[in-house]
Amino acid sequence: MKPIFFGSSVTYKFRFEKEVNPMEVIKNGKGKTVCRADGSSKSVEIIHKHYKTTITFLSNGKYTITNTKI
Repeated sequence: MKPIFFGSSVTYKFRFEKEVNPMEVIKNGKGKTVCRADGSSKSVEIIHKHYKTTITFLSNGKYTITNTKI
């Protein structure tokens, strides 16, 4: 979180701005999260049963898959 200061020179109030994760959450028809996608990095992240699968689409038309235990 980044602190943002506002108010007069005598009194300061603090408010925290939440940092935004660039990945967009994709949900199915029941409202359950299916994956997260990021258009700028051309990647899709799927988390299921303590494993994270990241699919990254490359500019040459190919893709890479990375599996990580979390």
